[in-house]
Amino acid sequence: MRRGTLAMALLALTACEPAPNVLRPPVEYQGDSNSMVTFTTDPDRVCRGISGHQGGPILGCEFHGALVLPNPCQHAGTYAEIACHEMAHANGWRHD
Repeated sequence: MRRGTLAMALLALTACEPAPNVLRPPVEYQGDSNSMVTFTTDPDRVCRGISGHQGGPILGCEFHGALVLPNPCQHAGTYAEIACHEMAHANGWRHD
């Protein structure tokens, strides 16, 4: 349940600045989603193994309805700070 809530919260937030070289999808594909999110320190390695893509660096991917994204705790900005905080809660952290 927490991961589903986390995924929806992350997808509802807007990034502070666009990621470099990321193609924005058509509007009809930009609706809300309840996909699960997997954060990893090396999305290039994970996604390359899933897709077999041989091109430039891979910043994220989709695998069976789940999003594979960079670990937000390794990035700066409002979106990354919120995502890192909420990911820590999903991993069991409590700030009582």
